[in-house]
Amino acid sequence: MSSITRYKKERQSADSKDSSLPDKINEFFVWCTCRATSDGYPRGSAQWYKGDQPVGTNGDLDITYNKNNPEQVYTCEAKSALGRKPGSTLRAKFAFIDPDSVQIASSSSKVNLCDNNNQVQVTCDISRDHVSPAPTFSFSVDGPRSQGPQPGTDSSDGNYYQTRFSLSPDVGGQYQVTCRVTITVTNTWQNKSTQITFNKPPPSPPQVTVAGLTYQGISPSNIVTLAEGYTGDVTCRVEGGYPGAHTTQLKCGQLENTGDGNTATVRFTTDTLTKELDRTVCTCTSQHDSGCYNNKETRFKLNVLYAPEVTFTKSSASTEFNKGDNLDFICSAQGNPDPTSVILTRERNGDIITRVQTAELTYELDSLDCLDTDVYVCSGQNSQGTTSKEISISVNCAQQFSPLFSPSPKVYGVLGETAEVDIEIYGFPEPSLTLHRTVENTNITSSPRHEVKYTSTVAPFGFVNVTISDLVVADYTNYILTIDNGVGDALVYSFYLNQDAPEVTFTKSSPSTEFNKGDNLDLTCSAQGNPDPTSVTLTRERNDDIITRVQAAELTYTLDSLDCLDTGVYVCSGQNSQGTTSKEISISVNCKYC
Repeated sequence: MSSITRYKKERQSADSKDSSLPDKINEFFVWCTCRATSDGYPRGSAQWYKGDQPVGTNGDLDITYNKNNPEQVYTCEAKSALGRKPGSTLRAKFAFIDPDSVQIASSSSKVNLCDNNNQVQVTCDISRDHVSPAPTFSFSVDGPRSQGPQPGTDSSDGNYYQTRFSLSPDVGGQYQVTCRVTITVTNTWQNKSTQITFNKPPPSPPQVTVAGLTYQGISPSNIVTLAEGYTGDVTCRVEGGYPGAHTTQLKCGQLENTGDGNTATVRFTTDTLTKELDRTVCTCTSQHDSGCYNNKETRFKLNVLYAPEVTFTKSSASTEFNKGDNLDFICSAQGNPDPTSVILTRERNGDIITRVQTAELTYELDSLDCLDTDVYVCSGQNSQGTTSKEISISVNCAQQFSPLFSPSPKVYGVLGETAEVDIEIYGFPEPSLTLHRTVENTNITSSPRHEVKYTSTVAPFGFVNVTISDLVVADYTNYILTIDNGVGDALVYSFYLNQDAPEVTFTKSSPSTEFNKGDNLDLTCSAQGNPDPTSVTLTRERNDDIITRVQAAELTYTLDSLDCLDTGVYVCSGQNSQGTTSKEISISVNCKYC
């Protein structure tokens, strides 16, 4: 009898696993011993045979793997002088996989997920020289198993076991595909991985955000309404896709920004968001590695609100006209939104000449007159404000007294002081002035003590100021002021210079002029002059009786318990070195006839 004892010398890779079975040996070399289990007679020994050929020494057999003969058959027999006695048979099958022997390749390492072009073929193979027996293949993507295990197929040249795996994800990203080659009899495996990048464009157009509102794509409704002078950011951002967008450009007129990524921003300021940008189409575009980002553009139109621009013209280029001429004004406005009204006014008094609820008006000044000299203002108005332009015209006409001015023939002045008189006039052009003293018919316009000057106020109005300084007795006389602007007749103003008597104020405690017996009434009399009044006197006109007199500028007198005889005219007089001035109050007391 004979028996077999097997000894293994293991040769494994770091990630291999050995689980030997009786008929499989997971190495390239094995040592086996054949032993006789009984002696017999004559005494025999154990011997290895390969076919009819004895092999090994003293029952020991070293078996080495031969890829040309992967399965080797040996018999362990008893041998004696009597001959051979068959024993046990050993079938040596070697199971192994060499480290780093698995190969993996993909049809592309980078794929753009555009339309249906999203499938990648992954091929995994191993040389027959590096594995035995034929292995199984399985694939996993980012961890979990996706395919297998399944047997491989022979390569076209017969030198490899191989299999293929198709990867077609819907989501962009970087995927790790791992191929596992396994010897199932020993549960030993080798792994090999490859990285495949799937570029997927963003799903939506760039998103523009301005003033808290968002806009996407190309649409007639993408209208951004902002007021001129608005200050704020316009941001364009591209969301999604793998990898993110690599270049984003935002452009509005002269404003432009290119971001190295998925975002671009421009900033509107008071100086940059002007009416010139109204109706400008702004664009945001983006680039993606996939090359098929077809929604890569967003457009929006700027609707810039601004106050009206006013155009104001007249039918003649001249600014000076003659009486009787005709003149047309044309006033128009343009803004966003459209003007609600156009108004023509006069600057001098702010009077509205005409107003229309349209963008343009025409107004004709027929038969121009002196008082048509003015600054005319055209104003356009909308929700954003009011804008105005002016045109100034002058009408040639002789100087005249202002409508509200009443020339006084008397001027008062205090001896040794200064006397002044202002004469309000209107006309165009500005006048020349001459002052004569009537007595000698002397031109005193340039005299050191006499000053005559014209001051313009609001065209065509102005005033002439005559000043006579250091008054002497001879100054109290008649004067003639000639105001001449060369158009028509000169304007002549004559006045007499008087000494300055007091100015009197006379009031009573009741506005009524009729009273009853027993009523009380206060009379207040005051005077103001230059020099100050020397006295104030209260008298009754009926008999000129002095009721009271004070050496001051004011007195108050009470009529107690009015009687019938208190009916009369009361006179208040103020006096100084320049003269006496009086005022009267008349009262009546109701009483029975006696």
